[in-house]
Amino acid sequence: MISRKTKGSLLLTVASALSACNGAEFAANSADQTNPKIVVDREFAAATMGAESLKVNPPYGQLTQRLALAELAPRVLVNHQIDRSVKVDAFVQGHDGAPATEEFDVSSLGKLDLLVVVDNSRSMEDEQENLSKRLEALTANLANSDWQIAVITTDSSRLRLDKVIKKGTTPAEIEQNSKDFKALVEAGTNGSGREAGLYYAYRAVEGKCESHSAVDERKCDGYLDPKWIRPDAALGVFIVSDERNFCAAGVNATDCVKEDTGAALAELMLSLKGGVKEKTRAYSLTWYPRATDDDCRSPSDESDGKEYRDFVELVGGLSGSICKNNFTNTLKKISEDVSRGLKREFELKFAPDVKSLSLTLDGAPFTDFDIVDKKVKLKMVDNTALKLAVNYRYDSKPKFDRFQLSIPAARETIDAFFDDQPVDDAKIMYDAATQEIYFVEMPPDAAKIKVKFRDGSMPLHAQFEMPEEMEGTPLSVTVDEIALASDQWSYDAVTNVVTIGAAPEDGAVVKISFKGKDGRVLSYDPASMQGELRHDVSAVDVATGEAVEVSLEGGKLWFDQNDVWTGRQVDVVYDFGNSADMNSVELAHDPLNGQVEVTALGPDGQDCVDRTTVEGRMVSFGCSADTMDEVRISYGYVVQTMNRFEVPEAPTGVGTHWAVFVDGASVPFEREGKLITVSPSLLKLDSKVRILVTKL
Repeated sequence: MISRKTKGSLLLTVASALSACNGAEFAANSADQTNPKIVVDREFAAATMGAESLKVNPPYGQLTQRLALAELAPRVLVNHQIDRSVKVDAFVQGHDGAPATEEFDVSSLGKLDLLVVVDNSRSMEDEQENLSKRLEALTANLANSDWQIAVITTDSSRLRLDKVIKKGTTPAEIEQNSKDFKALVEAGTNGSGREAGLYYAYRAVEGKCESHSAVDERKCDGYLDPKWIRPDAALGVFIVSDERNFCAAGVNATDCVKEDTGAALAELMLSLKGGVKEKTRAYSLTWYPRATDDDCRSPSDESDGKEYRDFVELVGGLSGSICKNNFTNTLKKISEDVSRGLKREFELKFAPDVKSLSLTLDGAPFTDFDIVDKKVKLKMVDNTALKLAVNYRYDSKPKFDRFQLSIPAARETIDAFFDDQPVDDAKIMYDAATQEIYFVEMPPDAAKIKVKFRDGSMPLHAQFEMPEEMEGTPLSVTVDEIALASDQWSYDAVTNVVTIGAAPEDGAVVKISFKGKDGRVLSYDPASMQGELRHDVSAVDVATGEAVEVSLEGGKLWFDQNDVWTGRQVDVVYDFGNSADMNSVELAHDPLNGQVEVTALGPDGQDCVDRTTVEGRMVSFGCSADTMDEVRISYGYVVQTMNRFEVPEAPTGVGTHWAVFVDGASVPFEREGKLITVSPSLLKLDSKVRILVTKL
């Protein structure tokens, strides 16, 4: 076939809406209720296109117009899947505790200041001599301690010879200490018969010099010099007397003061050592009661050293018998007690996990100890030991393989991380009943655990209700612009609900296209010739040849609703009866872009085709109808355009926001109620107009 294209003019008109999108939206479950929610999301086509062809048969006086019957463009229901809030819960795995190793110099913690109170009354000569030879026994267990000894008498708080014996390290120093100790302890027997050991011990510990001795010719008034008590040393008081304390209970009451009591002395010692009872000790060598079976029974009640022994019991320490011929064993016991109380306690920096404690003493494992809070107390230990090492862990935290989430979780959205490394989903379990997530493998010690998930209290929607104006069944379903296969969704005509097999993900846009009940195009513009019709128009189905009912009324071709569906082609035949009236044809529509295609259908029609002219809708042939062979005229046209769009379901009032987009770009618009107007200059024939309405 031979064809020719000609150009004419195109007239754009503003028409009513032909195609629209109905919108529905499911609100997201968000803690921020100030976020706007989409309440209308509709899409419109700016124009609808059509195509038409005419067959002119002059010899028979007939014009055949081929029409493509059509329905309006499918409507689209836009649904927004809920967008559940994202939650991140953080946990920290427990651990076995931080390791710590602390070393202690055993001897460096053995500072001891020992005050020896010697009875210097006339009955004490033998006892002083006995004691004066026993410095080695008294210090036997203090080899690793930094000790010093001062001596006073039961009638003066002045330090004997104004001297303090300090630990010696060289043989010469040790020998000199023995001589000095002998000189200090052998205080003579000319002292007062008013033996007030507790009183003068109080004054000496207090640091005051006070004397009741008639033979003490040295000045004793004010504070002691040297100031012998060290603030960081343990403090011990050792009383040696063969008489009771002068202010015994019920005796000489009028001459007694608070400082005459063991309770006052004990309180003073404790206060000097910051309330740490372990830093104070007391010892005594005295007569025992007459009623006991001890070999050292007192000759009379006046010689019973009960007040001194009560003081020892109050402070803590040991008491021994003064009547023994040899003080060695008693002094060694006192020395052992001093060493146990003063050198065997160490405070750790942290409270240890007891099961993790491991001690070594001079490199050898050591197990004979107690632990109270942060204090390690050694029990029986060789006094030659120098170094203690304590290995332990502290601040351990319980370890768990499961953790409770703060809100219910949607299992399919759970992601877990250990120290920012993702955990294999197969190793994650979730119990919706208890809201607990647990791991097949225990998280690493001290790992930072992060669990990210969506709120599971609201299930995703898989069912979407269709509007009442739908005809038949839905045409298609897309999720985020991806079309679903027919076996991925179903429609229930009873409930008018579309069900998607797998619920779309959070925030997905679900579009369902459908036919509207009022969507069939029933009237069409007819083609016309210059002549008059001599017979009624008729129509046949192009595919089947069956007759189709058609009428020409009011300048329009009309078809029955039941005969119209998209894609059906019919030939409408106009019978003019006179070939002379067939030289020109008026098209039913303005040709798109002015293009008209004329094609000769017979071998003799080329001359007429070459001489064809097109002006607007009018197509004229330059040859006689008697010689004109059959030709076909084809062209495209705009069915209708629009720049005004109505959204009847849109809400109004405070908090409502409108936005209009043309081909994805935001454009200005005018609104009157629920009617939107867009400037025609912003629209092309193939433009898509989207109207979005949100509300707070």
